Amino acid sequence: MALANAIQSHRTTLLTSHSFNKATIMYICLCKGITESAVREAVHQGADRMRDLRICLGISKQCGQCACDIKQILDQTRLQKKQV
Repeated sequence: MALANAIQSHRTTLLTSHSFNKATIMYICLCKGITESAVREAVHQGADRMRDLRICLGISKQCGQCACDIKQILDQTRLQKKQV
């Protein structure tokens, strides 16, 4: 629950902030309005599997077109976490 709240807070901050550069936001899931940075943040907060991302962000619950891209971001971010 804490992870889901942290992700929601991060997503709300991204969507309501007027100081971000809109060109840097990449929407991965158009159905849910989920950005690449929200996925990466969820992984940094402990979401290590697609199931975790599905629970905290709601990915792949509608059309599923985002699943492959999100899996790639998940794998990249997990690898980066291990290297640090």
